[in-house]
Amino acid sequence: MFSGQDCAAQTYKMNRGTDLGICISGLAVQGGMQLGMHRDKSLPVPAAKQAYMLGPDHWFQYQYRPAYAKKSDLLLMAQMALPFIGTIPNMKDRGWVNATLVCSQSLLWTMNITQGIKLMKLRSRPLVYALNTPESVKNNIDARYSFISGHSSAAFCLATSFTLAMKQMNMPATRRTILSAASFITAGGIAVMRVAAGKHYPTDVLAGILVGCGVALLNHQLHVRL
Repeated sequence: MFSGQDCAAQTYKMNRGTDLGICISGLAVQGGMQLGMHRDKSLPVPAAKQAYMLGPDHWFQYQYRPAYAKKSDLLLMAQMALPFIGTIPNMKDRGWVNATLVCSQSLLWTMNITQGIKLMKLRSRPLVYALNTPESVKNNIDARYSFISGHSSAAFCLATSFTLAMKQMNMPATRRTILSAASFITAGGIAVMRVAAGKHYPTDVLAGILVGCGVALLNHQLHVRL
């Protein structure tokens, strides 16, 4: 079933003007987002009585668990390293550079959209309402950026982009399947840990997954049809 290589793979088509525009505009927007997220550190974090939860958000009791947050950070770093480690044998393939650029573009714009939504929504993290959260954590600027989950959007963007990009390389289907499964399992673990850490509600994570996968799919289609 997984023997051989995918002969019907679509090759990414790169256009210097289009890709340069995507990268430059993405970097410019990212700079603006960073300024926006730190423009006023004196903004008050909404009081506990102003918390709101949607359907699945009621399913959990939220506590501040910094150990889970650190584990999710480590998993995200592993998620970022996986595409490079997994494709080392294919670095001389002419599609490798194009695939790497497309994945990078997708991640950049996923983070831009994620941060833009965070700035507009200003939803406090669940840990703000947990009894065991230190006041210094509750009053940190990061405590007001719950929606959407940046870890989840980045992780699922990487998993989706990586899975699609591997089809642009001369890579055996068996190895593609194993690497893709590992990438999505890691992304799922990151999403679960963000909720367990008290950093996000389930709806934050679900929205992050949709954004990450959506941007990766759109950018893939753009470069297939260029």
